Amino acid sequence: MPLDLLSLRLIYIRRIVVTLAHTLGWARAMAFARWLARGVFDLNTPARRRAADNLSQAYGDELTPEQRDRLARDVFEHIAAFWVEAFFARRKLRISSWRRFVSFDDEPAVRSLAESPRGALLVTAYLGNLAVGAYALGQVCRPLYVVIDEAEHPVLRSWQDELYRQPNLEFLPRQRAGAQTADLLSAGQKVLIVGEHPRRHGRAIELDYLGQSWPCYPTVGVLARWCNVPVHTVAARRLPGEFRFAVSVGPAVDPVDLADGEDPAEAITQRYMAGLEAAIRRWPDQYLWTHGWGAETARAAVAADDRTPSHGRAEDSPTALRGE
Repeated sequence: MPLDLLSLRLIYIRRIVVTLAHTLGWARAMAFARWLARGVFDLNTPARRRAADNLSQAYGDELTPEQRDRLARDVFEHIAAFWVEAFFARRKLRISSWRRFVSFDDEPAVRSLAESPRGALLVTAYLGNLAVGAYALGQVCRPLYVVIDEAEHPVLRSWQDELYRQPNLEFLPRQRAGAQTADLLSAGQKVLIVGEHPRRHGRAIELDYLGQSWPCYPTVGVLARWCNVPVHTVAARRLPGEFRFAVSVGPAVDPVDLADGEDPAEAITQRYMAGLEAAIRRWPDQYLWTHGWGAETARAAVAADDRTPSHGRAEDSPTALRGE
């Protein structure tokens, strides 16, 4: 059966580019990737324009056009560095050696979280290196369940499966996570999810995020409420040096601490999204500002939906979260 063009490109990346990166070694592969990223940035691609627009909305007059331009270029280098790190991750992140490359800002707090009999939702953004953060947390939580978007293309899916075969990590395809996530949390397990995607259909919780009006999924807040588990924000940022990272875990947003009369889903969502934004503003050069998720489009799509707080509504039960 002949291969299509996309399959050939993916095989080329997997077999040729990855092999070349290992042949060059870390320093030269990283230097080449950053040089290539600067070249792509200079082409003034749509991704560069999206980054400029997102930065303008997030910072307004806080940054000059020149500062926004430099930050956007740093973001392109961050993306290039992420791919080089992905090529080397399986060599670097091993049970016997991962601590040489990854540290925690507050390891006692992370261990306390891991040893707690309560489940926990760990929520992250497209900041730093998500895969490295998941790996490190998995070695402490033993295991860590990670909700992922499963690749559809068969060649990319096989590569994804290979990259995800890591000790103490269990992956939950988002399309099938549903009630399984609630069961895991109720059983005391820890689950990691990217929590900043705007919602295009259904009930949304709208709030200000990075200078935009953002329609958020209520999923995290609903799960925290139904399973009575805390929510923590997570960020794994790159440090100077060869394959060096630090993982930060934010303080708990706990349903038991909410005031009477607060809608749990809305209050929890507001607080963890504020935590994500604070981390992004602290390390803006490691955030994916090139995203084109289209918050405005997503917000328009949910404008006609009922956004009334829904305590106990069937659509907000854990069994109804499949597909969110």
